[in-house]
Amino acid sequence: MLRSLFPFILASLGVTLIVLSKTIPFSEWQISHSHENFPPGYKFEINPLWTIGLGEDLLDWSGLSYRVSVGKHVGTYYERCPMGNLDFVMKHSQSDEALEQVWRTANEIGSSLTMFGWIEIILSGIYIWWFTILHEHRSIANAISFTLAAVVFCGILFVILQSASPHINYGSSLWAEDCHGTITFTAKLSKIYYQPLAVHFTAALLELGALGVMLRQIVKVIVQRKEAAKSAVG
Repeated sequence: MLRSLFPFILASLGVTLIVLSKTIPFSEWQISHSHENFPPGYKFEINPLWTIGLGEDLLDWSGLSYRVSVGKHVGTYYERCPMGNLDFVMKHSQSDEALEQVWRTANEIGSSLTMFGWIEIILSGIYIWWFTILHEHRSIANAISFTLAAVVFCGILFVILQSASPHINYGSSLWAEDCHGTITFTAKLSKIYYQPLAVHFTAALLELGALGVMLRQIVKVIVQRKEAAKSAVG
């Protein structure tokens, strides 16, 4: 069973590591700001220290939604200004801009690796059936049971990914559609973490390992069948 599932496990772990690497801080930024044109009564709050994941843009809305808050208290509720109603401007040095471009490129490579991983998961699912039925000559019931085991494994990984994803709790809040404004940030890089790059490298090894196992086994079967055919002719 493990021999048929091994490529699937490697490919799934590779994709999981890539996704999880985006939750690991890659860089740390000191943020200063100015804001203007907000309606009277609205309060602006910001976290002055931002940790950014590999490939994440400083102005990604998913990140801004829990780093920046514009709103006001109305009775027992808090009216938040929607991110879509705000204009954001980011200023930083040329060297920091160059670094930002480097990690955007790294994110594109990571996205390609993720796509390759999903393709490998599909191929390894097909491989389970090929290995079980055509190579080991087991029943379809065995192939189905192995596929179900793979699905359960994927379900466990999905739960892990969901628990690792950031969850935003706004409490008792309403959205203030009449709120508009402009926020200008100045960002200064203060620290770089290299763990996400190591995770990406490990994920690439897992993906290549899954592909290598499948190709090796397929080539082995082809060679064995050719040798068997030659023996039969001889």
